[in-house]
Amino acid sequence: MMRKIFVIVSAMLVGLFAAGGVASAAALYPPVPPVSVTVNVTGDVNGTINIIVGNTITFSGDGFDALEGIGIDVFYSGPSGLRRTAALARSAASTHAEDAADANGHFGHDIVLDQVGTATLVATGNNSGKSSSLTVHVLAVGSTTAPGTTTVVGGGGSNVAAGSDGSGLARTGASIAGPLVIGFVALFAGLTLLFFGTRGVRQRKNARASS
Repeated sequence: MMRKIFVIVSAMLVGLFAAGGVASAAALYPPVPPVSVTVNVTGDVNGTINIIVGNTITFSGDGFDALEGIGIDVFYSGPSGLRRTAALARSAASTHAEDAADANGHFGHDIVLDQVGTATLVATGNNSGKSSSLTVHVLAVGSTTAPGTTTVVGGGGSNVAAGSDGSGLARTGASIAGPLVIGFVALFAGLTLLFFGTRGVRQRKNARASS
């Protein structure tokens, strides 16, 4: 009987220590904030960002590692319906620039968008690999924009498709719900077995005493 009690108590202690250890580890590693990028222009009511060609915009982002270098790429694609030529291909070539995040993981970089069509702006942390992107529509002179703003949320370590809905969020750490439930179940099961085991021993002793 003592051996059974020892096994039950040991299982209870293992469950409690496992749950407590996972909870402590989760507390030591707080959730990683998501990476987000935006531009300082208005978009239309559908969230589409429209920019007049030749204008300078500020492409900024948050959630990168402190003081890390930020690689900034702009990929162009010409307006639909135009026949692709060598000159158009050269004008649509991507551009690259370097900047750096501040102590809070924020950066801001001025970009001149000089090609009509679609431009995809990508920011990538050189050390962390965190990356996010957004797409803007570069309009010809004389076009108008509608009110509204857009911020696109990106993922940690991989590019997020322009216009994404934020499905590439950075990992926010391990969940402790599962181990805690297992620990409490083990504790409850152990107490239940211990209660009924001791009760059975007392009943058997009473029965021997009566006989």
